[in-house]
Amino acid sequence: MNEIIMKVLVESFIKAVFDEIKSLLSDISDVSSDELKQYFNGYLKNYLKKKKDNYSKIKTLLRGNTPTDFYEVYYPLKISFDKEEHFTCEIEKIFKDYNSITLIGGAGSGKSTIVKHLFLSALERKKEIPILIELRQLNIEKKPFEILVKNTLKFNNLTVNERILERLLRKGKFIFFLDGYDELSSDLIEEVTIGISKFQNEYSANKFLLTSRPYSSAEGLPGFYNCTLNNLSFDNGDVEGFIQKQLGINTEISRRIIESVTENKEGYLSSFMKNPLLLSLYMLTFQYNADIPKQKHLFYRRVIDVLFSEHDSKSKMGYVREKKSGLSQFDFEEIMQIFSYLTYFNEVISFTKDKAIQIFKTIKEKTKTIEFNPSYLISDLKLAVSLWIEDDGLMSFSHRSIQEYYAALFISNLDSENKPMLYKKLVEKITDFGELNSIYNFMTLLEEMDTLYFYKHYKIILINEAIEKLDKEDDLYTGVIKYICSGVSYPSNFGGEKFYDNKLLPNMNNDLYHRLYLYPDLMPSLIQHIMCDNRVKKLKINEINKKYITSPGKYKFGYAEDREGIDISFVDNIPQNVKELILTKDFKSECKKFRRHLKDIKLKTEKYISDKHDNDLTLLEMI
Repeated sequence: MNEIIMKVLVESFIKAVFDEIKSLLSDISDVSSDELKQYFNGYLKNYLKKKKDNYSKIKTLLRGNTPTDFYEVYYPLKISFDKEEHFTCEIEKIFKDYNSITLIGGAGSGKSTIVKHLFLSALERKKEIPILIELRQLNIEKKPFEILVKNTLKFNNLTVNERILERLLRKGKFIFFLDGYDELSSDLIEEVTIGISKFQNEYSANKFLLTSRPYSSAEGLPGFYNCTLNNLSFDNGDVEGFIQKQLGINTEISRRIIESVTENKEGYLSSFMKNPLLLSLYMLTFQYNADIPKQKHLFYRRVIDVLFSEHDSKSKMGYVREKKSGLSQFDFEEIMQIFSYLTYFNEVISFTKDKAIQIFKTIKEKTKTIEFNPSYLISDLKLAVSLWIEDDGLMSFSHRSIQEYYAALFISNLDSENKPMLYKKLVEKITDFGELNSIYNFMTLLEEMDTLYFYKHYKIILINEAIEKLDKEDDLYTGVIKYICSGVSYPSNFGGEKFYDNKLLPNMNNDLYHRLYLYPDLMPSLIQHIMCDNRVKKLKINEINKKYITSPGKYKFGYAEDREGIDISFVDNIPQNVKELILTKDFKSECKKFRRHLKDIKLKTEKYISDKHDNDLTLLEMI
C-alpha cells in the first residue's frame, strides 16, 4: 500500500468519522465546532498519520534492516472460531458476533503481524479509531493497565479534550488491539487482567482484540471470545503462497524452495513449514545451504550463522558489515546465551537500553572472561546481525524464539554436574510462569539439544509423578480429573457472556502447566470434557453437599468481580452429580488414551536413557 494510497485512507477516514461523530457530540454544550475540528483534523489526523507511517512499513528476517511496504510481504492468514469457522483474517468477520476477541497463536504464527494488518484495515473500514496497546510495556513501566491506555492516548494527543474522548469511549468508537498478553511478567498478570476486564466492562461498546500464545490465562478472560490462528496449509496453497509473497512469484529461488518443501511435506519438515517464522528461517538459509535440517534447533543455528557472517558477504559482493564491539562470533554468542538465560527465566521480553546495559555489565562482572563495550554490543545486535529490533525506545529479540533458542543452548552447554540442580529449578520456575507463557517452543529446543539430561532430570520425573497421582485414586477417571484441576467454578449468572454460558470452568492445578509439554494434544481435549459445555445446565446445585462448596453466592470469579455462582472443590472428592456430568463415554475413552500415552512415553524415555548409558560404556571400552 503506497504512500499516496495511505494518505488518501487517512483523509477519508477523518472525514467519515468526523461526519458521523459530530451528531453524537451535538449535545455536549461546551464543545464547539472549532474544538471538534481541531480534535479530528489536528490531533486525530496527526496520530493516524504517525501510526500509518509506522505500520505501513515492516522489517523482516528475510530482508534484514530494509523497511519494506507491509502489504508487499503480508500473506493473509486464517483464523477459526470453535475449531469450525475458517476465514481469512478480516476485521468485519472477526467482530461480526462479538466485540471482545482473544486471538490465540503459537510462537512465530504471525499474531503481531495480523494486528498491524487489522490496524490498517480499520482505516479502510472508517468506523472506529484503532489504538494499539503493546502490553509488554507494562513490564517496564509497572503501571496499571488503565494508566497505560491513558498514557498511550495522551502521548498521541488524543486526551486534550476529556469530554470528547469520554463520549467517544462511551459510544464505542475505538478498536483496542492489546498485543502480547503472554509477554506479561507473572507479578503483573493478575493486576493487568483485572484492569483489562474492568476497562472492557466500563467501555464495552468498543471493540477489543487481545493476542496471546496458547495455554496462558488469556483463554479464560471473562467477556472475551476465543479464536485460533491457523497454521499455514499445504492443501490450500498457503505454504506456496507465503513463499511467493516473500520472494516473488516468478523467481528461481521461490521455485526451488517450493520444490524442496513440497518433496518433504509428508515428513518431519511439514510441521516446520506450517509456521510462518520457521518457514521464513528456512527460506533465509536455503540459499546458503539447501540440505534439509532434521531438528528445529538446526534452523536457528543456521539462521544465526547467516546473520552473523554470510548474509552481507553473499548479498553485497563481499561486504562484511563492521561490528563495533569487535567480538568474535563465539564470544558474541556466549554473551547472548547468558543474557537470554537470565532474561527468559526472569520474564524480561523487552528492555530499555539502560536495562540492557545493566544486564551486560552484570555479565561482564560475573564472567570476567570477555571484555566488551555494552553500548557497542547493543549497536551490533540491532545493525550488524539484526538479532534485536527497537520500537519506541524498547528493544527485544527480532523474535522471542531466538531468545528461547539461546536460553536452551546455555542450559545444554552447562557442566553435567550442575544439570540436576538446574532442571529442578526449571520445574519450579515453569510452575510459576508456565501459566502465562507457552513454553512449548523452548521445551522442544531443550529436548533436542540436551536430550539425555532432559529425559533423566525432567521428563521421566514428571511422567512418574503423573502416573503416581493417577494410580493413587480409586479409579482412573477421578485421577485424571484431580490431576488437571482442584475444582470447578460454576457461573450461574455470567451477564449473558456467551462463551461462559453453560460451562464449568476448571480451577487448574498450578503444577499442571509445566507438564503440558508432555501431552499438548491430549490435555486440551480432557479440559474441554471437564467444562461439560451445554451439559452443565443439568447440574443441580442444591444436591451438592455443602462441604464441596467453597464460595457460595456472589464471588470474585477469575478476574471479573461480582458474578453470581459457586466454587466446587475436588480436593477431598468429586461430588457425584458433577462427576456424572463429566464421565461421558468420550471422556472415559480419552482418559484411557491418556494413561496409555503416559505408559508409552515412560517406556520410550527409560529405554533411551538405558541405551545411551550402554552405548557410552561400549565406546569407552573401545579405547
